[in-house]
Amino acid sequence: MPALAPHYDKVVFYLIGIHRDTGGRVPIGTGVLVCRQSDSRHALHIYGVSAHHAIKDSVAIRLNNQLGHFVDIDIDAGEWTFMPNWDDLAAVDLTRYLLPSNFDFAVVDDSEILAESFAPAIRVGEDGFMLGLFVPQPGETRNVPAARFGCVSILASTNNPVEQGNKIKRPSYVFEMHSRPGYSGSPVFVYRTPAHLLGWLDKNGNAGAINGPGTFLRLLGIHSGQFRDSVEVELNGNYIVTQESGEPDTALVPSSMTVIVPAYRIKELLDLPNFINARAVRESGASRHPMQAESVDLDHDPTAKVVPPT
Repeated sequence: MPALAPHYDKVVFYLIGIHRDTGGRVPIGTGVLVCRQSDSRHALHIYGVSAHHAIKDSVAIRLNNQLGHFVDIDIDAGEWTFMPNWDDLAAVDLTRYLLPSNFDFAVVDDSEILAESFAPAIRVGEDGFMLGLFVPQPGETRNVPAARFGCVSILASTNNPVEQGNKIKRPSYVFEMHSRPGYSGSPVFVYRTPAHLLGWLDKNGNAGAINGPGTFLRLLGIHSGQFRDSVEVELNGNYIVTQESGEPDTALVPSSMTVIVPAYRIKELLDLPNFINARAVRESGASRHPMQAESVDLDHDPTAKVVPPT
């Protein structure tokens, strides 16, 4: 696994559940900041994207500020947009909160989202990683996302829909990668270098066409859920037996098979009328209010800045 550029953890935010009665706050999930540029490059539009099932009635988005501490942005549940009976995705427009801002964040440009037209190039075994909330160690004063690593196990296909975290079966990637509660909504990236692409060799030891040149790094999708394994329960070396059946009790535990919503669905979500209209309004005044944000460039310099012309 190649080392990650230090800016990757800045594209991640935490979802913070807010208790209705006490106001107590607890980290419950993860999301990713996605940016869409206007055609004129005079405006940026920044969205928080997460798994819909992780969005609660009272939730905040937690980001780090420039002073090295986390800050919560309280978001009403009604501000999130999702599509019923669809993929386990929800998005919220964060542009007015983040630009200009004192938050220490980076964004994934939507051009770095794996496009549906590019999806056929993805193969079983592609390497990848995700970043998200590790509940036992979230960071005491600032978000400290934890990375997990794995590879593509099953490709997304209309012929093989998979139950996502919202209990709806949709075409989904299955990633062999350990996870746990808190990673719902995490961004999952996939990458390839020439050394990571397996292919046949001819009799002279030359690589076949499958080993052609090419590298990529793209946002593959959003962590939605996990398959669970059924295990028999033991206590002090003895099975705990169900009295009625006399059979050992079983418990459901997370497996290492993780369900990923394809990232190209994010583009469909961000092209719903409410988002399109909001972008049009902002862009109409963009020449008077230029915006800028740090961008994680997945192909080039990860510290590059996206600064639209004034």
